[in-house]
Amino acid sequence: MQDKFKKALLAAAIVSPFILTSCGTAAGGEIEVTLSNGEAVATIVTLAETSAEAATESSSESSESATEMSVVSDTAGDLLVANSVQSVPDYYVNYYGTIIIPGADAAPTIDQLGTGYEFYTTGGDDNTETTLDIYTYKDFTLFVSPSPVTGTDIISSIQFTTSDITTPEGIKISSSTEDAIAIYGDGYTDGGTYISYESGSSRMTFFISEGCVYDIEYDYIGM
Repeated sequence: MQDKFKKALLAAAIVSPFILTSCGTAAGGEIEVTLSNGEAVATIVTLAETSAEAATESSSESSESATEMSVVSDTAGDLLVANSVQSVPDYYVNYYGTIIIPGADAAPTIDQLGTGYEFYTTGGDDNTETTLDIYTYKDFTLFVSPSPVTGTDIISSIQFTTSDITTPEGIKISSSTEDAIAIYGDGYTDGGTYISYESGSSRMTFFISEGCVYDIEYDYIGM
């Protein structure tokens, strides 16, 4: 049984690029496997010899967060039922369920956000080489420009404009600089009036004044 449990956790690690850090007991004796950010990625179910198929169906129905279910083992004992996991970069914005990623194709994100924006465009003429489209929503502004590689319009920058929107970790305009550093760590660039963090092709910047965050921006730096 212990060997099967280890194999189940190894299979979960293969399913997701993240590190599995904690487990909590779910209803019915199931064990939920979660990522370091709290996202549920799998459920471990103990099966009886005669009820493996039934338990698999029951587990699939009870996992609300799963969009797709895949069974790693269908034998009696410990069964790992893995949720499908969408990999996202470290720095992104979750706006009421719409994931906004710096560098991502802009069109699908704008479609999901709806038509509640003001639109302005600049450039693309003889005076400016690059077109910049600006979408101003209630709580943030989205900057869109063509990718120099593919020519597809991508999200080049996201700027918070109100304190009603937060980072996925809970930092917002009016948060203290100490709170931001406590969450994101000491690996930042100190620009005097701002601190910024970089991960892959994304940068997250907190502009600060008198120890408080007054502006938050996400930028795509892969161009």
